Amino acid sequence: MAGVREMVNWLLAGPVRLPSGAYLSWVSSDNSSTLYAEAAAVAVRTICWWCRTCGDDQQLLRLIPTLAFLEQAVADDGLVRHRGQSWLFDSLLVLCALETAGRSGVPYPATTAVERLSQGCTEMLNAGCASRPADEMRWSSAFGPHLLKPTSLLLTMGMGTEQLRRAIRRALPTLLSCQDMAGAFRSPGENRVYLHAHCYALEGLAVLANAPEQLRKGLVYLLSQRRPDGGFPHWNDTPSPLAADVTAQAGRLFLLCEERDAAARARAALESLAAPSGALYYHAESSHQNSWSTAFAAQLDYGLQASIAATDLA
Repeated sequence: MAGVREMVNWLLAGPVRLPSGAYLSWVSSDNSSTLYAEAAAVAVRTICWWCRTCGDDQQLLRLIPTLAFLEQAVADDGLVRHRGQSWLFDSLLVLCALETAGRSGVPYPATTAVERLSQGCTEMLNAGCASRPADEMRWSSAFGPHLLKPTSLLLTMGMGTEQLRRAIRRALPTLLSCQDMAGAFRSPGENRVYLHAHCYALEGLAVLANAPEQLRKGLVYLLSQRRPDGGFPHWNDTPSPLAADVTAQAGRLFLLCEERDAAARARAALESLAAPSGALYYHAESSHQNSWSTAFAAQLDYGLQASIAATDLA
């Protein structure tokens, strides 16, 4: 697997980022990818983290076109749309990215995007919904535990408006209640556990740092789903392929919780998903070079190589 520099360089200068600054969800030979604001948001936060880490502020200037892309992704209702509907998770992540870029010193002109996103997200949180309208109920469109990650980031870092942070505080008990007795965070309406969403919930708990027992139980459950190769599938109790995003997320969580051996095993499992470009394939049976999986793996690699936890959790 490529090192952190190569992975960040792929995010910043590879084909996943178009000349306009827009981001694709992934790069594939079948051209199935689409423009994806969520992928851009994760990339922005990862690049800001890396530039702070290595002290390379000049690279931040290259993010300006991507911030314009993110701003344009915000619809009139203050939410980010994808595949014909508005998504709370995507909107919260875009808000995190715009705020992070500003705090990192990216000289992007002040706009109304942050205020509009804050208002749109506040309305959806107060309504207790995650997408509108929902064509089909799935983990990403549910008012579920994956929302713990961006809401926790916004709350603990004081991002967004105070009105939004109040809405987040009201929503947290509902989101935290999605954890079952075994420690699994299960999305409403799902019989199975989608481990990608479970990891997002644990990342939120790690950021909040006020629910150590829930985080511990969630990590124990996650470890119970580990494959013999040290990696993780997408779904619980299912012989599905090795999943790059879940495995990289799990590795970062293990570093944060000082489970270095488990983190190293996760990184070793990711070697089988390495593409020549420096990116990671989405899973063991996929030819898609995936943006967010590569971002997560970059932080895992840095944390292991530097013997520290990559705590920004892009």
